[in-house]
Amino acid sequence: MPKAIRALSLQKIADKVGVHKSTLFHYIKSKKDLLVYVLEHSGDTLAANLEKLSSLQELDPEEKLRVAFEYHLGSVIEDIGGLNIYLNEMKMLPLKYRKIYTQKRRNYEKYFETIVVEMKERGYFEGLDEKIVCFRSPGYA
Repeated sequence: MPKAIRALSLQKIADKVGVHKSTLFHYIKSKKDLLVYVLEHSGDTLAANLEKLSSLQELDPEEKLRVAFEYHLGSVIEDIGGLNIYLNEMKMLPLKYRKIYTQKRRNYEKYFETIVVEMKERGYFEGLDEKIVCFRSPGYA
């Protein structure tokens, strides 16, 4: 479990959100469960809008990319704490959960890549590999 999470007691969490510790246990079983929930919420929120956007046929690819950036930046601004945990604490999860969230992250990146491929078909990013344009490692599936 991440050091930051290990140092945080469930009592402190309950105090911060204004509930009794026993109420907190009604919703989560452990700090690990809370971490998994935060990661799931942040990752799913980021991906949901982008998934819909990448499949819209009525928008030009240029507009899709502009809106994708707006979604991404808006999500970062609205949920900076959850996103920070998602980016920095995910590697501290047990392997089972890391695999799930690594796949979610790859899917999110693929939505951006879908938009970039559409733009390439219109002459943008000519001669560039979409993985490079999206800053993805060539090893990503």
